[in-house]
Amino acid sequence: LPFTLVSNIMSAWTMGWLVCKTVPYLQGVSVNASINTLVAISIERCFAICYPMRWQISTRSSKRIILAIWFISFTITLPWALFFKLQPLYEGSDIQTCLEMWPTKYSG
Repeated sequence: LPFTLVSNIMSAWTMGWLVCKTVPYLQGVSVNASINTLVAISIERCFAICYPMRWQISTRSSKRIILAIWFISFTITLPWALFFKLQPLYEGSDIQTCLEMWPTKYSG
């Protein structure tokens, strides 16, 4: 994404709070969906090879699997949308950067 390129080139985050939360979330969702899709294809191929006469997947089942993959991807990546925040580049700075800030047991 162009947002990632800009953030890698510039040290300051200039695209605002919403983009800081949205871009990493959508990148995580797409990676997660891609991996889960490859896993589903691998499982389907395994069954098709091991049980060639008994295994056939219907269009309806395929659609359900795809919906489940995307639902899981959107859900499992949700913490990224919550924990990416704009932080000062260094203490006392007006320049902000978009960072992943996970809570610790000391942060309350």
